[in-house]
Amino acid sequence: MYDSRTRMRTGTDPYWWANFPGDLDPIEHRVARGDDVPMYSQPAASAPIVERLSYDVVKVLADPDPSLPEDARWAQVELPDGRAGFVNDRLLYNPAGGFRMQFVRDGRGEWRLTVFIAGD
Repeated sequence: MYDSRTRMRTGTDPYWWANFPGDLDPIEHRVARGDDVPMYSQPAASAPIVERLSYDVVKVLADPDPSLPEDARWAQVELPDGRAGFVNDRLLYNPAGGFRMQFVRDGRGEWRLTVFIAGD
């Protein structure tokens, strides 16, 4: 993003953090981490696919069991249209957790870390 007033460029990582809808609770929602992320009817990759998500924001109805191996952790989620399903938790980004960063490129072309958030 470019600010013509300050002549500075900014960037965020992950980029969807900067675009997360302000009217949604980041504790209750997740963002699909890519294109064509499958949402299944049951918590199994062999179950029928309900929808394919591409950086979609979904509401979490039930968090996965953290005692399970990472590839067996399924979050029960709901789409804005009310359809529900399951997504492997490693394919979802938690906007209230994890690291978030913002960088600014100054007039000399140097990038500087200006914001660093670890968790909510």
